[in-house]
Amino acid sequence: MGIHTSLVKKRVRNGVTRLIIDFHYTTKSGERARFVRHAELQTRDGAEREAARYHERAILTGDPEPEERSTMTLSSFYEGVFKPKVLPLFRKNTRIRYEALWRQRIEKSFGSMRLYEIDEAALRGFARAIEIEKRAAKGPVGFVRTLLREAAQLGLIDAAPRLPRGVIKDAKKLPAAPTLAEVEDLVAKSSGWIKIALGLGVYAGLRSGEMRALRAGDIDLQVGVIRVVRALSADEEEEPKGDKHRIVPVVPQLAEILRGALKGKKADERVVLTGRGTTPCRQHVLSRLVELQVRVGARTKWSVHALRHAFCSHLVRVGIGVEAVRALAGHSSIRVTNRYVHATGVDLQGAMDRGFRRTVGD
Repeated sequence: MGIHTSLVKKRVRNGVTRLIIDFHYTTKSGERARFVRHAELQTRDGAEREAARYHERAILTGDPEPEERSTMTLSSFYEGVFKPKVLPLFRKNTRIRYEALWRQRIEKSFGSMRLYEIDEAALRGFARAIEIEKRAAKGPVGFVRTLLREAAQLGLIDAAPRLPRGVIKDAKKLPAAPTLAEVEDLVAKSSGWIKIALGLGVYAGLRSGEMRALRAGDIDLQVGVIRVVRALSADEEEEPKGDKHRIVPVVPQLAEILRGALKGKKADERVVLTGRGTTPCRQHVLSRLVELQVRVGARTKWSVHALRHAFCSHLVRVGIGVEAVRALAGHSSIRVTNRYVHATGVDLQGAMDRGFRRTVGD
């Protein structure tokens, strides 16, 4: 939320200028009220930041003053503040996942606990209980911390508990991704709209939501580019992940697929459409990909997102710099790109062989 200079006013009394926080807000009962107090920091920047915190808290909770620690449980915070005011700001897929995590695990484990009682020890125990079930703890623990960070932002607790690295176990096995040959074989043996979707994933690195939201006007085959400017989150059209628009050059293999896909389409029509003229949902794309892999006898069943992993990994393997791959994939940082670049056992052995190869006569 931005800083509102109108929330801070100057008052001069007996020749002394003071900065006053002064704004109106709507209470929990729907009544209009006024909040006035001297700013603790008597500098314009400090007073404005302090006022913005009070104002944000008033908007989200109906009360600019932080609630007493002894009365606010995680359930009351989730139901009264986070769900109606903060959750709608997330993408639809994220909202669905967070609501499921709340119902399935978090409400039962932490709902009755007061916000300040959920400390590092509580989160450690929560993570361990999930891992004993042979399940990943990263998502549930991460959402609890998201809730607590929002509470801290509103001044309801001092700070969200921190977890040292290593508390949440990460997979130790080398990650896997299909090779270019594997995914090209799937593209070659596919047809119709799933072929278009696979081509966009394999040759342009588009996410599932991006390929399903792509419109004919986003593709310029004369210039040879795809403009990635939108994505579908569930059935809602939004900005691409990270709000990052990007341009991806069209390679010949993809151009051949797209020429047929664009025939007769208006600029505002979507490119990936089923035979009934509807946009396939995320699960529909996945199910068709799995059916294709079963039909061709693929040994490993890859997800739609694995096509994007293959895209990034292949570019790095042929010598493309990681920064260029980051820009093409629309990642927020090289650190994110590195998670998508898969080093297999063969890759590592090949790197060592090339790095320490002896020449004849050594």
